[in-house]
Amino acid sequence: MPYTKKFKEDIVIRYSNGESVRDLSLSTGVSVSTIYSWIKNSVGIVPVVGFQKTIHEQEKKINRFEKMIKIIHNAEFFKEIPLSEKLSVIDEVWEEYGINISCDALDVARGTFHNHQKRGKGKNYLHEKRKKELLPEIQKIDQEFHHIYGANKITAELKNRGFNASKNTILKIMEEEHIRSLRMDKNYHAFLNNEKKNVLNRKFDMDKPNQAWVSDVTYLQIDDKHPKCYFLCVIMDLYSRKIIAHSVGESNSKRLINLTLKKAVEVRGVHKNLVFHSDRGSNYTSKSFGDLINEYGFIQSFSKPGHRMIMQ
Repeated sequence: MPYTKKFKEDIVIRYSNGESVRDLSLSTGVSVSTIYSWIKNSVGIVPVVGFQKTIHEQEKKINRFEKMIKIIHNAEFFKEIPLSEKLSVIDEVWEEYGINISCDALDVARGTFHNHQKRGKGKNYLHEKRKKELLPEIQKIDQEFHHIYGANKITAELKNRGFNASKNTILKIMEEEHIRSLRMDKNYHAFLNNEKKNVLNRKFDMDKPNQAWVSDVTYLQIDDKHPKCYFLCVIMDLYSRKIIAHSVGESNSKRLINLTLKKAVEVRGVHKNLVFHSDRGSNYTSKSFGDLINEYGFIQSFSKPGHRMIMQ
């Protein structure tokens, strides 16, 4: 018996709407193999059929899940769960699944959960997770740069080290952990004198060049008749005991030692973790010199309070 084109297409469409090939065969009298051949050979219909069938199957699953959720929400045990416990569960899962779906799953209004967070009763897990990741690096940078970096520079330094975070996030973490820049603190120099350590610790024997440099400033009186003094700043490599840079100035200033350090770097280059040792004079503990030391990646070391540097 010949079948019309429309009849074949109707069978294929019914199949795409979810009817099984067996049911179609029983209701139409067409053999299973024939129906399969129509589906396979249908031009322009087969791709649509597969897509429509997938949609239909997903709709059936969604409908099933919606009924399951409705059953749970209507169950007595669910109705008896305190709101505080539901909010606690949402606190734990919202970052992974999203606030909307988490609230819907536990039948809690979104506004209720947002109010719960605003009152400070909810854990901000996203922030806590970022804080756990960033805090050790923030503390490390704060120590390396002697507590003079604020949120802007710490954010930039974190980016250089592969950690992307906004300034506001960094600022919030710093405030929570009481980390602040001491750059503008009137007690900054006193802080440095207490904070700085004697890294060298009188270990003057080095096994290679550019492991440790020591520096000192002394005054020179050129003419007895004219008692004007000049100041000589020198930097010596402890390995060879050779002076690698020096500068002379009319005052024992920050500019004098900054210039001498720059000369030493021009001659020897930058060496990461090189120890730069000096006394605790105000020029060596100045912010500008500390910034220069940090820029080169050196480690600053100081003699104990009350001890002057003696170049040997």
